Amino acid sequence: MAFRTEMGLYYSYFKTIVEAPSFLSGVWMIMNDKQTEYPLVINTLKRFNLYPEVILASWYRIYTQIMDLIGIQTKICWTVTRGEGLSPIESCEGLGDPACFYVAAIFILNGLMMALFFIYGTYLSGSRLGGLVTVLCFFFNHGECTRVMWTPPLRESFSYPFLVLQMLLVTHILRATKLYRGSLIALCISNVFFMLPWQFAQFVLLTQ
Repeated sequence: MAFRTEMGLYYSYFKTIVEAPSFLSGVWMIMNDKQTEYPLVINTLKRFNLYPEVILASWYRIYTQIMDLIGIQTKICWTVTRGEGLSPIESCEGLGDPACFYVAAIFILNGLMMALFFIYGTYLSGSRLGGLVTVLCFFFNHGECTRVMWTPPLRESFSYPFLVLQMLLVTHILRATKLYRGSLIALCISNVFFMLPWQFAQFVLLTQ
């Protein structure tokens, strides 16, 4: 998978944190970025909504440290010859590879969204068949529903699952005869997780 256009930009910040001497120094580097808008020094964490990259980079560092401590191999690498006049490069696969870990985490998050769609469809229709139809409709219209399979690093890939959760919670609150504090707290948390990664989230919420 190739990270084209802004996808490569988002991934580069994840890679910066991962390859930094420490997690905090990596976060400091993206908060005091001197390359993206040279000669300006900007806070790319805030400018480009890089909160998912920070979280994933911390998980990656924890994962690789634990696996190294236990002694479990997390990636397989091999040398690729690129032809005459070009130096060979190393190619890797497995969760120990930063790109594989990054994409796998996004795919897992969007895979969990299917469970939310099933629960939402079941809740609205009052039957499991309604949940099944909802999931089948999503898969049938997959190309129109999401771009995650082609463009995983885009902001919507991190936000969309939390929008489905948010809609489920809004529906539950509107249906409930009595408001509970737990439901409202869950709604606030889902709104925060939906809005933090995606700069256009407020326009989606405007429809509500």
